[in-house]
Amino acid sequence: MKKIFIPLCLLLIAVRAEANFFVADKCGSASTRCQTPLSSAEWKTPTIKKQPCSNPPPTFAPAPALPPVTTTGNCAIPKRPTCLPPMRKDKVVIVVYEGSLKNNVERILRENGWSNVVWKLPVDYRWVGTARITGPTLMSVMDTLLSSFPLEITFYYANHVVTITQRKYHE
Repeated sequence: MKKIFIPLCLLLIAVRAEANFFVADKCGSASTRCQTPLSSAEWKTPTIKKQPCSNPPPTFAPAPALPPVTTTGNCAIPKRPTCLPPMRKDKVVIVVYEGSLKNNVERILRENGWSNVVWKLPVDYRWVGTARITGPTLMSVMDTLLSSFPLEITFYYANHVVTITQRKYHE
């Protein structure tokens, strides 16, 4: 017991000296409550030594998200990811501004949750004026938007990608 107690006392003395401050103990034992507050003469403010860091703190990448777990009985079965269509709304309203048709289409699709847009055309078309198009689904609204151009839009739900290609035939 003495072998453990002596190094522990030395460690506590070293830690107290390293902290570089001292508070006078006027209370006596820890069980009695101090009735008089410490005066400013009895309290010494700790001094902090600024030392430059030799190495910056390490940065870590965020942990990958784990799939949700469903429990049945005593065993946990990970839930398989599913490819779902985007959220359904009662009606979809888009606004097309004057300028590039490609930029308008990419903006509209991004606002509705389709960030992967592939424009498989060598040219861009110009939209003149501002228009507001309303429809039951995003697909029907986009078909209405592109109906006056020789373009065709395809939605791929599995990998959440939209492609715009030249129409095979123009009505």
